[in-house]
Parts: sequence; C-alpha cells; structure tokens
Amino acid sequence: MGIRKTLIAKLAFLYVVLFGTIILPKEIEAHLENAETVFKCSTPPLEIEIFQYSEEAETAIAVIKKGEDVKKITYASWDRKGSGVCRYSIWTFDYEGKMSIKGQGCYGEILPPKNSVGEIILHEPEENSRWFFCYD
Repeated sequence: MGIRKTLIAKLAFLYVVLFGTIILPKEIEAHLENAETVFKCSTPPLEIEIFQYSEEAETAIAVIKKGEDVKKITYASWDRKGSGVCRYSIWTFDYEGKMSIKGQGCYGEILPPKNSVGEIILHEPEENSRWFFCYD
C-alpha cells in the first residue's frame, strides 16, 4: 500500500507543479488508495499498470507511463474472454485513442515470446490498428 500512496503523492505534486492545481479526481484518488495491481504490461517506453479497487467492479484504473513520466490515469473497462485455461482478462481505456491490454490466452499459429505477459492493442485510428506483445 505504501507504493500506491507514494505514487499518488508524486502524481499530485506533479499536477500541482504543472497546472497549479490537483487534477486527479478525488474519486480516482480514493480508489487508488485501496487498489491492488492486477496486471502490468510494458513495451518500452510505454508501461501500463492496471489497478483493481473492488472485486465485483467491472471497472479498473489504468496508469499509463512513458519512461518514468505518468501520462494518464483513467478508468478502464474490464472484461474476461475465453474459457478454461484459455480464459484471459482484457482492459480497455482511452489513451491517445482506444487502447486495450490483455493477458495471455491461448494461441494457435502465432506463439508468444516466452517472457511476454500479454498484448497491447491499439484500436484507433482503425486503419492503423495493431497489437504488440508486452512484458513485465
């Protein structure tokens, strides 16, 4: 819990320095204080960490960083797809367009690298839609 409070404090300080006011909504700040990391995925320089703040919530919080800089904190919709050992979670949110990250499911023709943990999916713009394996 100490790491999350440190993250919140650093974010609040950064927003105060940049904008003269705290922009992080109190609602998100309160949820982050009691949240736990459920998924972390990166393809440098982009790193995305998903925090779940309630077991029954279909919404999570995505913290998006480029390098050491936090670029956005936003809500992410949470869904599960597949079944059995092929079941995976997928979180969708807005960051420079619609984006999702998902855990490993089962693969057919394309085998993921051994050290990958999931995928980052860029949905927009549609003509440039693509995905990348991501790593812990």
